Amino acid sequence: MKHNDNKGFSLIELVISISLLAIISGMLLGFMTTGSNMYRRVSTDVSLQMESQVAMTQLREYVIDCNDTLRYDSAAHTLTVLNSGPQEHRFIWNQIDGIIHYNGDPLAEHVALFELIQVDGAVEITLVFEHLGESYHSTQTVALRNDAVIMDFS
Repeated sequence: MKHNDNKGFSLIELVISISLLAIISGMLLGFMTTGSNMYRRVSTDVSLQMESQVAMTQLREYVIDCNDTLRYDSAAHTLTVLNSGPQEHRFIWNQIDGIIHYNGDPLAEHVALFELIQVDGAVEITLVFEHLGESYHSTQTVALRNDAVIMDFS
């Protein structure tokens, strides 16, 4: 009597297992890609929000403490805060590179809009940040603490 003891996998078993492995790998790759894209979006959002808060805080502090003249030139995208002392604080937005400079040093990047509007003895500051397809919009109305002259708002 002949006993045939074949050990191993048949061709059909190998094809089925490789197909299942390919399907599971494709699903895992899809999940990883989605997770990576979600992380990038959330990371960009958080970065824009942080940058907006830092820039808005800096602007708000100088506008609130202004005790002489607050001048905004919308054509040149320049905010100048003059105090009774010799110190002049100048914020300039460069539309081309999207950077707000404070006295020559970069204050914020990815700025798509920098706008100030005079509202009844106060100033409304609007900042819009855009980066990698994401955007963040921030508007704050700042009441002046001192009797400063607000001029050149257009």
